[in-house]
Amino acid sequence: MKCPNCNAETVDGAGFCPSCGHELKNDELIYCPNCGELTKAKASFCAKCGFKFQEKYKSSGVETRSVEFICGLIGSVIGIIVALIILSSGLLDTRYTGIILLTLSCIALASTIFLTKDRKVGGAVLIVVALILLANTNRFGFIELIFIAIAGLLAVFRK
Repeated sequence: MKCPNCNAETVDGAGFCPSCGHELKNDELIYCPNCGELTKAKASFCAKCGFKFQEKYKSSGVETRSVEFICGLIGSVIGIIVALIILSSGLLDTRYTGIILLTLSCIALASTIFLTKDRKVGGAVLIVVALILLANTNRFGFIELIFIAIAGLLAVFRK
């Protein structure tokens, strides 16, 4: 890989150029699925073997500072806290609701984390979790439902 600042040859995965000290951003690099060469993520072709990159090899995830990620995270954490409060109350009639809410909140949290890898799949799972919450919980999961639904819809339909 070459340094974008001074064009000197650098070691694959290096954080800084050994010649000029320029910081090399490794998050903008991908490995060629054909030959394994480290290439810029914006490249259309591999510099070593000429393999044409398709969109599926490039990341389709969201940033951890995005609205989708933050809403999904807030909704999941609220759901887990509410579920633990319900379960610790000891009332048998709310135990079923607490178990469902805790399970769905954990699934929503995992899906939110997965949004960083693939926004469409993670968003679709969040929408399904929101629909299940809508059908199975009453007042307990409503706030979580709103956050998770927003996160899922934004992840799927936002460009």
